[in-house]
Amino acid sequence: VVNVHKIMKNVDGSLKETSLIIITIASTNLPNDLAIGYEKVKVRPYIPLPLKCKNCLQYGHVDKVCKNEKICANCSKSFHTNNELNEKCDHPSSCINCKNSNIAEFKHATNDKNCPIFLKEKEIQAIVTLEKVGKKKQPLYINNVIHKQMLSTLRLLKQ
Repeated sequence: VVNVHKIMKNVDGSLKETSLIIITIASTNLPNDLAIGYEKVKVRPYIPLPLKCKNCLQYGHVDKVCKNEKICANCSKSFHTNNELNEKCDHPSSCINCKNSNIAEFKHATNDKNCPIFLKEKEIQAIVTLEKVGKKKQPLYINNVIHKQMLSTLRLLKQ
């Protein structure tokens, strides 16, 4: 064991402890379980959330290197609310990532957990993490995995 990190959850602006911990192991192969104190605990890989900019709300980079303008997470227009006054956007919801990907159903907030782009990015992150795919091989490998999944789905539909 190299590192132990407790997962915290943001509840109403303050961090609360959860019962989850991240244990970093020096090996590339995970054990099935670990002995922690007198308990035997099942181990599963940690799959982080996709990298998302807090400035422009797009995936693949962070706000420190972002050159785009800050946008509203609800309506995807230029940022227009005051966080210090806890102002809420009253414009109709619109997802910048779905709009940019030409997805017809973009009438949801950019931070919606059911956003198709978020779900796709989450699946890509899981493939990269579980299959240990490097950044250079990532696009080709992921396209092959997604293509195989689509073929198997089509076969099931034909039956």
